[in-house]
Amino acid sequence: MHAELATVHEGALTLREWVAWGVLTELLEASRDRRVCRSELWQTVNHMFSWHLGLSFIATRQPVETPDDRQAALRRWASLPRYIDTEIANLKQGLLDGYSAAKPVAEAMLKQIEQMLAAPAKEWPLNAMAERTEDAEFGTALQTLIDTDIRPAVTRYRDFLAHTYIPAAREELPVTSLPNGAACYRTMLRDYSTLDRDPAAIYALGEKTVNANSTRVSALGNELFGLDDLEVIVEHVKHAPSFRVGGGPGRALARHCHGGSRESRAAVSGAPRGSRRCRAFPGIPARFRAQLALSAAGHDRRARRIPHLAGFLA
Repeated sequence: MHAELATVHEGALTLREWVAWGVLTELLEASRDRRVCRSELWQTVNHMFSWHLGLSFIATRQPVETPDDRQAALRRWASLPRYIDTEIANLKQGLLDGYSAAKPVAEAMLKQIEQMLAAPAKEWPLNAMAERTEDAEFGTALQTLIDTDIRPAVTRYRDFLAHTYIPAAREELPVTSLPNGAACYRTMLRDYSTLDRDPAAIYALGEKTVNANSTRVSALGNELFGLDDLEVIVEHVKHAPSFRVGGGPGRALARHCHGGSRESRAAVSGAPRGSRRCRAFPGIPARFRAQLALSAAGHDRRARRIPHLAGFLA
């Protein structure tokens, strides 16, 4: 697909088509680059986004309206034990190759798995399918499937986590401790931000920004409250009446502590009608800039930034 997108002539695209082309190209390139992470060998151990949570969500969307839907659902979820065993095999290979999730992450996931196993089948997230139909036979069949096939597979996974995986899991938190970790970290940054930048440069920018904010907050704290120590200022602001909604000098400090000045926030999220102007990001074809500017100026609602494609309000 990426090769096909690369043959597209940008000059022949409408604005809508150009945006779709840019988004698809970025998604495919970021996904390709993340192969270096070998995510299948370690990242599925995750207490926020792993299979036990994702499949639970899918169960709430599984069609169960017709008898055929319900039979298809039972066939589909009967394959879950094989999926879980594949996960175990991948994680075993990951350990052999030097890949693992951080130990605290694995321990957090283990607690979730144990809570699931402690519940009766009718309280499992997968039972959401039965709760969306009045077919009692389907509900019984689903709970039987959970107890006879799925629960033993989840138990195998729990035992593997507890007795094999966690004792061998990495103590270090940074992704950079994994094989090809530095390259993986950079590709993850791109995947989440759409920007291919040096992680060290991003860290330096963040450190510079935090230091500048701390300096500014200290100055405001001295001006407003006669305080110099940053921690004392923050604690004071938690209880200062002037910081409450409705006014007072603390509002200036509030704006700074929660996203910068009114002007800087307007530059990102919008500005009063009549004061807006659209400034295009570098790389936007010139033929689209006027169209974007007219679109920003012609709507009463706040214009929203399209990351790395559209532009921003200033």
